[in-house]
Amino acid sequence: MDRTEMKQMAYKKQGQVFSLAEDNRPLPGCTISRRIYEDDSLYILLFSLGKGTDISDTSYEAPHFFFALTGTDRIRQQGEKVLRQGDAWVSLPKVPLSVEAPEDTVYLEIGLKKEDTAMNEVVNEKGVFQLKDLVPYGEEQIINKGLIENDKVRFAVISLAKGSTLPDHAAPRGALLFALDGEAVFTHEGKDYVFKAGDNFAMRKGDRHHIQAATNFKFALLLTEPEA
Repeated sequence: MDRTEMKQMAYKKQGQVFSLAEDNRPLPGCTISRRIYEDDSLYILLFSLGKGTDISDTSYEAPHFFFALTGTDRIRQQGEKVLRQGDAWVSLPKVPLSVEAPEDTVYLEIGLKKEDTAMNEVVNEKGVFQLKDLVPYGEEQIINKGLIENDKVRFAVISLAKGSTLPDHAAPRGALLFALDGEAVFTHEGKDYVFKAGDNFAMRKGDRHHIQAATNFKFALLLTEPEA
């Protein structure tokens, strides 16, 4: 396996709509990993795998959370799991797993270093699931479900019914957003952006923002310490 390893670094594209998948397209015959964040409890990696490449058997002391941004991942751990765009899955601890790419694929991996980091039990019980399906829409409601959380990191899925507004506030930590379903107007530091399924947006701690749902809208939110 030909693997290109990138040094630890925070994702620097801040204050604009972008696409992690488009910005990290796979290279033919290569696997590429990019470390977005790390602390003493977990790390977050972005993987880009070229068609036909693989990551050989590896086992971890604690569960890992996989989220497919584009393409298809074939994961083997006590059977085969197939993740397509928008799918997520949580691995078992201390059981070898491997990843194959039958086509170009980009995915996010959140690797827990300690089992004491809180992970929502619903996630562990679901097998492969669409991340956006973890929360419903409620009439004139904003619904928030935390998936992974400790004193430094929070990963959650949030839904806004059409016409709902997430009020203006300052980002409590560094933030990376993943638009999962629908479309919204994302206002960041007074500037409006169209934010739709497949888009990403990164902010620094303290950035003021609010979200107005143009349609029913869901997004995933990753909060980390300011360096991320």
